[in-house]
Amino acid sequence: MSSRLELACYASPAPLLLPPVIREFVNTHPGAEVGLHEGDMRKVVDYLKDGTADLALTYDIFPDSDIEFEIITRLTPFAVMSTDNPLSNRRRLSLSVLAEEPLILLDSPGFREFFFNYFSMHGLTPQIQYRPSTYEMVRGMLSNGTGYSVALVKIDNTHTYDNSPLTNVELVEPAPAVHLVLAHLKGYRKRRIAEAFSKACKVRLGRIATGKPPK
Repeated sequence: MSSRLELACYASPAPLLLPPVIREFVNTHPGAEVGLHEGDMRKVVDYLKDGTADLALTYDIFPDSDIEFEIITRLTPFAVMSTDNPLSNRRRLSLSVLAEEPLILLDSPGFREFFFNYFSMHGLTPQIQYRPSTYEMVRGMLSNGTGYSVALVKIDNTHTYDNSPLTNVELVEPAPAVHLVLAHLKGYRKRRIAEAFSKACKVRLGRIATGKPPK
């Protein structure tokens, strides 16, 4: 296969999810190349609309009438906090408990609205302390031992840049539906390389670590 695929990706989970997929894909498809275009969910949609990207790896929580989604897997939110946080020893936490704690919110289009919707559907309002625009900064701010955040994909590295340990805690309340998806412009006819990459993503990313659904 000799061709190039232009791939847009939601920047928050991309460093965890994409490198092994791309490495395996180019190794098994000699001659194939993948161009990367990172951004928030709004920017990802823009990349598809202006022709910069053929496909996009993102979440289906930034709807647009010109974009279609192919579901890879369902995701479930979970809380992230420092191991110094007194709540970190709980197996599960209710949003009603977290609503009284300082929130470090990933302030990114799509994710921000998903998060507020999650709390509001249970009649709660979070207490926002900081609004970082990157997940790296969210994790860094959590390292001081106070506050919490919410994420959708678990990572193996439980430490922040300053080597402070973080932990994940499952949530009690059900959340609005959210999926990891491959997105493309409506009417886009996939080339052979796009079809092959879609299959590789579904195989490799179909079982990523996420939160545990409420019982």
